[in-house]
Amino acid sequence: MEARDATVFKVALRLRRKMSSHRGWSYPKWSLLHLVPDESGSIAPARQRTVRHDDGTEDHFWCGFPVSLTRANAETYWFNLCSVRPSLFVVCRQDLDGELVPVSVTLDQDASSRQAEAEGEVFAVPLPEPMVEWLERFVVTHFRPEPRRRRRKPLDKEDRRTGRSRI
Repeated sequence: MEARDATVFKVALRLRRKMSSHRGWSYPKWSLLHLVPDESGSIAPARQRTVRHDDGTEDHFWCGFPVSLTRANAETYWFNLCSVRPSLFVVCRQDLDGELVPVSVTLDQDASSRQAEAEGEVFAVPLPEPMVEWLERFVVTHFRPEPRRRRRKPLDKEDRRTGRSRI
């Protein structure tokens, strides 16, 4: 089964850790450098590889990270697709050593917002083109927007007294 026909799409991502300082204090500053579809076809769980640079930066590569879709979230995927900039969200947490570790990659804006409010670090990246097509197929198959209901203008006192209705 091809990845685009499934409800799971694997991605590879690269996080960069750079030490910054301010008024004598050093702290790590994290950024998401890129996220691409993982073409390796591996069924192994996500794995990490770290590359250290001379200037004190570290790049952390993650391969095989799953992005899964569920029918229950089809509406939030639809809103994501209809947004000005459809995005993929990488949710990270700090481990015991203070390193940032991705815990999930999602297309659900609501889930990423909840994680950001719970003090998780969330990076948003533009949705790669192969994933846009994959997500569109899923949403078209599993989501039907509610039909818009026509709202009637409320009757004023004169209309209620005379029994007239507005059209």
